[in-house]
Amino acid sequence: VPGMSISLRIVISILLCWSDSDLTCSIVSYWKNENFQ
Repeated sequence: VPGMSISLRIVISILLCWSDSDLTCSIVSYWKNENFQ
């Protein structure tokens, strides 16, 4: 998302991993890799 800081993305990713299933963690990890490489 344009304008969203990396730290905020990380916080959202952690919250998703804590509150949802392993599948969501896998999707988040893939999304982070695609956006941060």
